[in-house]
Amino acid sequence: MIKYPQEGDPVKISWNPTFYRNVNFWSGISFSIVGLVLLSGTFNRLISALFLVAGIGLLLTASLNLARKPSGK
Repeated sequence: MIKYPQEGDPVKISWNPTFYRNVNFWSGISFSIVGLVLLSGTFNRLISALFLVAGIGLLLTASLNLARKPSGK
């Protein structure tokens, strides 16, 4: 039988940390690539440098998250 959530039940949120790590990783790579492509062109240097810095920052946070052991397991 299917148990439907009742009023006042605790809300369970499933959290998948590896998914978010991968999102961080790939978005960091794509931001870095976009920044490099924009830097090589004649586009605004400030915007392309911001893309590059954002990509490197995302990659750094992804690598820090990967290095950390998952807690509670």
